[in-house]
Amino acid sequence: MPIIKYPTEEVFRQYVGIDFNHGSTDCYGLIRRVYSEVFGIILTDYARPDDWWNHSDEYNLYMDNYESEGFRIVDSDLIRNWEVGDIILMAIQSTVPCHAGIYIGEGKILHHFYGRKSSIENYCRIWKNTTTGVIRHKDLKIDRPMEKMELSEDARIKSFMLLQQERSRTRGDNN
Repeated sequence: MPIIKYPTEEVFRQYVGIDFNHGSTDCYGLIRRVYSEVFGIILTDYARPDDWWNHSDEYNLYMDNYESEGFRIVDSDLIRNWEVGDIILMAIQSTVPCHAGIYIGEGKILHHFYGRKSSIENYCRIWKNTTTGVIRHKDLKIDRPMEKMELSEDARIKSFMLLQQERSRTRGDNN
């Protein structure tokens, strides 16, 4: 799978405002569409009967299928360890994950909540309190922009001292 260019929030904005229709343009339908169109990864279109989350002993859309679709569990519930494209699984008024959103970076998710238009929102308390896990696709490779590294006080001092030593050597060689 090729490495794709880092998608900005603007890339995801085209998926905002879609009407909700359970079984097609719902949270899983949005994930399928984004994964196909943005990430180039095709996910299976599973049948999703209404109210499936209340019959999890028979069917559990996310937990029954995530491994066979190429996802693995992310070992961290810390948002700073998430990557663009990670799927956040949520159990809203359910004992099993019945809602999911795509992490799009900078603390935001793209999702399609039951009965609403699709939206980009901050990953806030309601979503945090209902999150049951995060999954990442094994084939999703994104070229991440370089981040500025904040140096600790010790690292800055060490860096300054090394620079001073280098300058002293350079001045000594010129004399």
